[in-house]
Amino acid sequence: MMALFAVASGVDSAAQFFTVLLAFVFVLALTVWGTKFLGNFQKAQNFSRNFESVEVYKLSSGTYLQLVKIGGSYYVLAVGKESVTLIDRIDKEQLVLDEDDDGSERSGGFTELLKKAGNKLQNRGGDK
Repeated sequence: MMALFAVASGVDSAAQFFTVLLAFVFVLALTVWGTKFLGNFQKAQNFSRNFESVEVYKLSSGTYLQLVKIGGSYYVLAVGKESVTLIDRIDKEQLVLDEDDDGSERSGGFTELLKKAGNKLQNRGGDK
């Protein structure tokens, strides 16, 4: 009788473990979906066809140079903690921009950075 109780206890423990594991996976999936939904919602709220931040360069703590595309023109702005100053207007021909095959401008995303880092690690591993 004691052996039967021990087997039943093991089955109950396994069932409890898989129930908790399933709940964890469900909560994790819900979190990922919620994060993506909120990110896409925020992106849609900030979407503008006429305004785009192309590039940012940090000068010092709290001071940046920002390349901004407004309409078809590019502007360099100095952005501080309490001020924004127009530095200059730049023609597109003077800029070096990454572009997709269709000619539209492409911003380097996380996937591109991850691929570059992976390639560097592979190249470094091959040198040993």
